[in-house]
Amino acid sequence: MRLALFLLIFGSSCADWLLTPPNVEVTVTKDPLGRLLFQNGLISRTFQLAPNLASVDLFNFQTNQSVLRQIRPEAIIGFHTPDGNNYTVSIGGLLNQTNPAYINQSESSQWFADPNAFVLADYSTGPPDARYFWRPKRFSTNAAWPPAGLRLDVTFVAPPSYPASHPLKNVAVQVHYEMYENLPAFTKWVTIINNSSAQVVVQSLLTEQLALTEEQVSEWSQIIGYPFPDYSTGRVHMEVEQTRPDGFVSLYDDGQYFTHAVGGPTILESAYPLGPGVVLGATSGSWTSQRTYVLLHDSDDRERQGLSIRRMTRLLAPQTTENPIFMHLTDASEEGIRSAVDQCATVGFEMIILSFGTAFDPLNPDPIFRAMIKRSAAYAQSKGIELGGYSLMASSKDVGPKWDCINPDNGLPESNACLASGYADYYFSTVLDFYNETGLTVLETDGPYEGAECASTSHDHHVGLWDSQWTQYENNMQFYAELRQREVMINAPDPYWFRGSNKIGMGYVEDNWSLPRWQQILLARQNIYDASFTRIPTQGWMFVPLVQYHGGGAEATIEPLQQHLPEYEWFLGLYFGSGVMPCWRGYRLYDVAETQALVTKYVAWYKQYRTILTSDVVHIKRPDGKSVDGLLHVQPDATVSQERAFLVLFNQNNSPADTYFSIPLYYSGIASVAAIREQEGPSSNFTLARDYSVSLHVQLEPMSFTWFVIEDALAGK
Repeated sequence: MRLALFLLIFGSSCADWLLTPPNVEVTVTKDPLGRLLFQNGLISRTFQLAPNLASVDLFNFQTNQSVLRQIRPEAIIGFHTPDGNNYTVSIGGLLNQTNPAYINQSESSQWFADPNAFVLADYSTGPPDARYFWRPKRFSTNAAWPPAGLRLDVTFVAPPSYPASHPLKNVAVQVHYEMYENLPAFTKWVTIINNSSAQVVVQSLLTEQLALTEEQVSEWSQIIGYPFPDYSTGRVHMEVEQTRPDGFVSLYDDGQYFTHAVGGPTILESAYPLGPGVVLGATSGSWTSQRTYVLLHDSDDRERQGLSIRRMTRLLAPQTTENPIFMHLTDASEEGIRSAVDQCATVGFEMIILSFGTAFDPLNPDPIFRAMIKRSAAYAQSKGIELGGYSLMASSKDVGPKWDCINPDNGLPESNACLASGYADYYFSTVLDFYNETGLTVLETDGPYEGAECASTSHDHHVGLWDSQWTQYENNMQFYAELRQREVMINAPDPYWFRGSNKIGMGYVEDNWSLPRWQQILLARQNIYDASFTRIPTQGWMFVPLVQYHGGGAEATIEPLQQHLPEYEWFLGLYFGSGVMPCWRGYRLYDVAETQALVTKYVAWYKQYRTILTSDVVHIKRPDGKSVDGLLHVQPDATVSQERAFLVLFNQNNSPADTYFSIPLYYSGIASVAAIREQEGPSSNFTLARDYSVSLHVQLEPMSFTWFVIEDALAGK
């Protein structure tokens, strides 16, 4: 459904949650049928309470559609018990649905509980919990944390059919659901509590399984895995808080649904691909799973779906909106740091990361080195500059056979440090002590946990292969939580923003930065254009090789800066204009007064329009090397920004451009008349067409770019 059709169906009389938040409280109530209704005005989840708790409806108020067609368990857990038996247990759920194509509430009297399923014992509500410490900082949005909403905790116990001697008789399971104000999404996770006198092992865990109606699985379902394996697409978006090469989220056909002619996958689920293998000790051993995030879309339009995902990120991972201007410094000597601090302060940069390939190492115990870093951090802070550094944590890091991950196929060490070995204790404690001592406030953790398996049976924090993944991941996330407690900004090349990381690479290929400069510039715009469908501008970083990165020689670098000012200006324009901060990697930002003036100009431009430039993106035209391309920033909330849209256009061609663009202003929130000016020129008023677009005449010289500021001409009238 394209935007025009969306407007036709829902009309201007129906508030669009992406423009006007409904501000409806999340509630848990009983409906006239005695069912539990969990809702926020945008979506609802309905639970039958007897003879067992089961989800009997997942409703999207935006489309007036029920999403589910079949009742499934709330979770499925595989246990191994001390008597040597394995049990696969359903948590909740009901049986005897007549037809798997739809849920007919009128037949609910014939539904019955699985006699071997865990049964409802109790439920309660509470506020959403903050998984890590955060408060608005570094030019972030002023978001509430934790977000406004409600948590529903449902407790299940072993069924009456279990005898007192059953090894799972005293095991309890809590299924948690969180729903939020102004977001058609919920979060779900599971806690397992062992109150028995013997340990049990959680061999497998499925935390969510949705049997969807076929219309919820649209053409986007053919792109599962973009941009990570743990994303699903269609009208129901599901992702988890971590990633693995083979993914946690799957969409498949279970062979039970034969009523539709086309066929295809309609079962969307989130499950651990390995383990978790957690061992729950006797008497009150407990463990909590990772979280699954489910967002209900109201359209098949790619832009609208992307905006919805980005809104979820802003609400549930607000630290991703921090966006300091930072340099990747290649000279980590005290003199090099001081020189870079002075340059950053002069031109308006706000942060320095001591880069890879330098002498910076947070594991270095040398007191002279540590004292130097502490002095440097204090000097940087005195100039208003934050200081931190790069560290290779675990992935692709060989720390020796004692602490390396053990390959389960051949039993040999791999070049990956195991984050559930003694190495993790050493690394995490040493880095935290270093940061406490020196006052650094940003850490770029290259090679964090990326899904490596470890078959060792002698490492300190995992038993063997089956629990090696969740243990390594959780150890990594606890380290991030410690950094967040210290308000340290975290750059990480993995999608861990739901556990506190700030930025991830914006989708670039590292070898690109060894190409000739003008190729880098065009490819960078393509990377940003593509990645910004699902990521907010401030969520990703890009790159500028002021000095050589992997290769490419003189043709790939900006140095000597004075000799490459046109390319430098394009890098400044495209990154500040897109709101995506790159790693400006080199030993200086300017060499002569002309270069200094250029950098200062674009930093000031970005800061002048920072609020709108870090707002969400609407995609105008992808760079193709043949014509003008561009992005449109939009901000529908007039209390946030006077500029409601900001258009950036690029003509990376050797011929002038004289063309018209249809600029879609629907998501700017401007209703009828837009005031548009090119750069700081005079404004002209444009009446919006019925589809909320304006036709804009654009003229660009060869190899040039420009921008347009767009305001609501009727604001305050």
